[in-house]
Order: sequence, then C-alpha cells, then structure tokens
Amino acid sequence: MAIAWQTVQDGLFDAVKGAVGSSVAVAWAMSNPSAPMPAKPCAILRLTSRDRAGGSLGQSFDDRQPTAVNGTFVYASHRQHTLSVQVYSSTTIGDLAAGAIIGAIGRYLRLESTVLALRQAGCKLWQAAPAQDLSALLDTRAESRAQCDVTIATLDTTSEAVGWIETADLSQITVGGLN
Repeated sequence: MAIAWQTVQDGLFDAVKGAVGSSVAVAWAMSNPSAPMPAKPCAILRLTSRDRAGGSLGQSFDDRQPTAVNGTFVYASHRQHTLSVQVYSSTTIGDLAAGAIIGAIGRYLRLESTVLALRQAGCKLWQAAPAQDLSALLDTRAESRAQCDVTIATLDTTSEAVGWIETADLSQITVGGLN
C-alpha cells in the first residue's frame, strides 16, 4: 500500500495542534500562498521527503517480501521525511513565547498517546533535532521565533503480479548434445 499522504499530514497536524491547543494557530506552509501568515502566535509546518531511509531505520534498498500468492511480489521500504516546525510569537517571555511553544510540541510528540496516534496515521516519529531559538530584532521590535526539525518514517509498499511458471516441457531441450 502506498503512503496515504493525507492521513499522514492530518496525523502530524493533529499532533502539533494537540500540543499547542487553541491559543496557537497551526498551518501548513504554502497551503494557500496568497493567504497572509496566521496571526501570532502560530506554528507553520513543512513536510519534506527524502528517499529510502538507510542505517538503523531501514534497508538502503527495497526489501522484497514473500506473499501467499504465487507470482506476486511485494516490495517494502522505509522512507524518511523531515517535518520542519517554525513557531512565531509576539512575545519573547512566558508560555506563548516561541521557545516555550516549540518545547511544548517536543514534549507532546513523545507522549505514548501521540506516538500511537501517529502510528495509526501511518508514520513514526524517529528523532527530533534540538530546538533552535531564532529570536532576533526585527526593525525596532523583537521577533520571537523558534524552529525544530523532526524526522519521521513511513513504510512504503507496492506489489506487482509478474506471473508464475508452474511447469515447463523440457523434452525438446538439448544440453551438451544430450536430449
């Protein structure tokens, strides 16, 4: 079964929204390029994909798996993706500061209930990079901003029916001058 991207994206969105609650807007980056950025505080999500995951995450090649149906092959491989979470806020201190919000997201993603919900959505949290505080002066005010990249894994499978030769007549075959 191919990756159900809408289900994966919905699961990731719900996990981040569950972490921040109703006080922080959550949106996918570039989901509507003509729309303005949500009001602060907000979390902007971007999902980028990589090819097959290597190392301890999965094989560096597609793994062919046996099936009960002769002539059908199933190929499966883990795919690695990066969920980039950017948080913007108008305040640099308190619970609604970008650093506090990104910390809440990180803690929430490690909860067992979130891990199970993400697995049901078709992905698994693999690792999270340390959160970065990117707050800086913007014109005459401080912009509170934080960012974190989270690596997730999905299982991508595909199958093909290539047929199966059950018997072959070898009576007319000559090998080394012998019939």
